[in-house]
Amino acid sequence: MLQLIPILPNGEFSNKQLPFINSVINLIDNKASPNDSFTPDEMILLLKSVLGGMSLKDVRFIDFFPRFYNALRESQEYASDQALRLELFEIFINYVLLSTKRNTVSKVIDAFIDEEQNIHNNEANQQVVEIVLHAFESVRPDTETVLLLANLCPDLSLIKKELSDCTMLELILSNFFKASDEEISETFEDNFVSERLIKLIDIIEGKVDDPILSYVEILYFATKNNFNDVSVSILDKLERKTSFFKESDQFQTLYEADTLFALVSASLKFNKVINATNLLAHLRDNKKETEFVEEEWMALLQYDAFQLHEYKPAIELINDYNSKLESLNKEYFFQDVDSLNLVLESLCWSKKDFPYIDKFREDFQEMYQVPVDAKSVSTVLNYLCEDESNNESIKLASSYFLKFKDLVDWENDYEGFYMLSLFQLTANIWKNESLSWNEKMEVYKNVQRYEYLFNKECIYEMMKSAIKYNAGTFAIKVLLDQTPELKKNDPRLKVPNYQKIFDCIYDYLTKSPDKELNKRVYKYLAEYFSIPYEYYPGFIKMFIDCGDPEMSLKVFADMKRLSKESKLPPPNEEFYIYLLKSFAKFQYEEGIFKLHLSIKMDLSINLDIKLLNSLMESYAALEDPFKTRDVFNLAFSLPKENGTNNESAYWMLKSLKYATLGHANDFYNGLSQYDMIPDPYLFGELLIANCYFEQYRTAFETLQLAEQNGDYHLINTYVLKTLHNHCLHDGVRDELKAYYQEKFPKEWDELKKTGQLQDNREKYPNLLENPYERPYIETKQISDS
Repeated sequence: MLQLIPILPNGEFSNKQLPFINSVINLIDNKASPNDSFTPDEMILLLKSVLGGMSLKDVRFIDFFPRFYNALRESQEYASDQALRLELFEIFINYVLLSTKRNTVSKVIDAFIDEEQNIHNNEANQQVVEIVLHAFESVRPDTETVLLLANLCPDLSLIKKELSDCTMLELILSNFFKASDEEISETFEDNFVSERLIKLIDIIEGKVDDPILSYVEILYFATKNNFNDVSVSILDKLERKTSFFKESDQFQTLYEADTLFALVSASLKFNKVINATNLLAHLRDNKKETEFVEEEWMALLQYDAFQLHEYKPAIELINDYNSKLESLNKEYFFQDVDSLNLVLESLCWSKKDFPYIDKFREDFQEMYQVPVDAKSVSTVLNYLCEDESNNESIKLASSYFLKFKDLVDWENDYEGFYMLSLFQLTANIWKNESLSWNEKMEVYKNVQRYEYLFNKECIYEMMKSAIKYNAGTFAIKVLLDQTPELKKNDPRLKVPNYQKIFDCIYDYLTKSPDKELNKRVYKYLAEYFSIPYEYYPGFIKMFIDCGDPEMSLKVFADMKRLSKESKLPPPNEEFYIYLLKSFAKFQYEEGIFKLHLSIKMDLSINLDIKLLNSLMESYAALEDPFKTRDVFNLAFSLPKENGTNNESAYWMLKSLKYATLGHANDFYNGLSQYDMIPDPYLFGELLIANCYFEQYRTAFETLQLAEQNGDYHLINTYVLKTLHNHCLHDGVRDELKAYYQEKFPKEWDELKKTGQLQDNREKYPNLLENPYERPYIETKQISDS
């Protein structure tokens, strides 16, 4: 195999041969380390021989690559020879750029430079920059790595003939713009191009003595992509370098017409009119009109359109310029859609009235029979939507869009770039309370026709507005329709990237009583989003509140799995207590059993009396005195200060009534053996046990006996209410009422006034009711902002 490599084209195996070569190498490499089977030179040769044939699709076939790389790093030759280290770095960086680990490129670069500096006492910044830039000739660059290269490069003015005739700065900028176009096309909003451009500007300013041309290149790119923060930053920097536009020598050596146009256009857009005035004055001072080229005429037209007074129709300015161009025998005129857009921008930037702007559009179209395009309509829409609180402007924008909805190819014009304007329009319309539901829906449906997902701000505003209209199902439809579709191996969406949208739907669901809707949407969220830990309590409570304990158990299982995968603290005792108490309310046997099993297996859970009491409550709700007794005995075995208390006895007594009345009486009478004294809750439960077995007279007599014995500490409104509501015998209940009025008149009046007494004599009261703490769990709250 080694003898074959030199006779291969470029010394490289073809793409189709890679799986076979990988198998051969793996067959040979059967020892503890590749160093035991290959020499460093052989490993380098093999790595280089497969690199050229690799692509993104088949890089997975080359599984020996990382082994060889690590083995070479451990070799003596690697430690002593920088040329070998650089060669290996070049091979490995190309491999990483092709692999699924591409996002680790910056870490690989930083690690190599750190190793060279701290272990080998060498500076390798320049070599690393050159290696990666060379790799970008065959693999698409990314803005994060290019920004790192700009920061690492010791001399941005350096020209390396092996790479190009351009300076390092020019190479870095061209790669950055290439990467930016790719990243922007992938997603209009989930990219960091604008932020990285700002950082790149700072790096250039610190390393280049006269960066004006670089600034202009960046300004042109930023203006084209509506990166307003970047454009303003560049203009501010250029204002401090006005000598370029005043000194004749600099003008002659550096000036270009498209540079002038970019600067004038940006200056007008951000209302830095004095800059544009100075630039054009400099143009007129240094060139004759007959020498002006098209970009210079464009700059002049845009400037004059900006300065127009509304008493002069803008179409006259176009006519004046075209007459001038004709008199100068120019071969170009301002009569196409680009000319229309050029003037529309200036009229909007200078805040002309909408009727004046639209009259110019009508006049231009009538005169030159030019249809508007996406940029034309977008320019006006952005102008009308500048003030989101201006209801009339937003309504005008809505009408303007609908007027041209079938006349503009939004999806294909400028590669769909101006769809962003439609998303912003839609968001503004849905925020605007003066527009009706039908008006909002008309815009939404017409924008939805295009095959672009709405941006996040628009999705959020539509969802929020729909919920205010009590149209929560439409809000959910927007969420389902407008979130990206995930392919088989795609990672789930990160909630921080969709924070407002996720919070909006979370807030809606956790207040919704619709069990089926909540279940369907939660399953969607769990499948498509990597839900942060703090949202799970709210979802658990949501399903309890809407009567779906099975789903609350599923959410709890999801939460436990996430805690394990993310190495977060597992759900604590409070979650178990909340769920046990809630499951008791539903008598959800499977859920209670699974929670009990989980408690037994989770060593992090503190088996305190509060948790054990909740377990007893749940088994009592299942009418299972045996399991309740098991938990009671476990609690009793704990140290006295942490063991059974009166609540424990209450649940034990409550469960025993499902066995026999004798068991209940015996337990109550034997409380002293557990060092407990009866209280009203225990006494009330004893009375319920008698009523449960239809011993209504006995229950009444037990109360009378307590009163006669002076055991008033056992009798309160809770006990009186409990006996009254559980006594279903007409005669005994009538006697009971008379007895209450005689012996406990104050309590009787309070119970009647507060409506706590039930006169039902057929249906037995809810035996799951109890006087102890209701289920509670702390959940994430969403602000109304």
